[in-house]
Amino acid sequence: MTAFDIYAFLVFVFYFALGVVTCYAFLRLFFRKEIRLFRNLKRKVYLLKTGTATLETEREMLNTNGLFVVNDRILDLTNDTNTLQTLEKFAVFVIGYSSSCANYQIIVDHAKASNIPVIVLAKPTEITPEHMAIFQQYIYFEMCNSPARLLTIIFNLSLITPYEKK
Repeated sequence: MTAFDIYAFLVFVFYFALGVVTCYAFLRLFFRKEIRLFRNLKRKVYLLKTGTATLETEREMLNTNGLFVVNDRILDLTNDTNTLQTLEKFAVFVIGYSSSCANYQIIVDHAKASNIPVIVLAKPTEITPEHMAIFQQYIYFEMCNSPARLLTIIFNLSLITPYEKK
């Protein structure tokens, strides 16, 4: 064996080990993200009505899509937020916005305590500055203005929300 053969073998071993380490790091990152996504897709989606919006279109679309676990009923939180205490902690809240509702601080505080993503369905300029300030206190808040966009937002929140089933 010559010195060149030994050098060539060491170069091969180095690049092979570098390839194995890089592949391992990529697969580890990839599978961690995928496992988080698939676990978070099991979150129950609660449609919360806070005004006159029916949210029936959104419920039908989410049920038809089949990716998400959607609650059977649309819950009305316009006057009473006691229902929040009975909901699963491993969930997603989709709120039909109404400027006349005064319960948003309670809803956001409950969501913060349990790490529940909150999606507010509203037209772009419909949310009052006071309510927007309440919503923007929370890191997992998203605003949505169309039913089709709702699917994308829930999916994206499933990618970034930590998985902590309690």
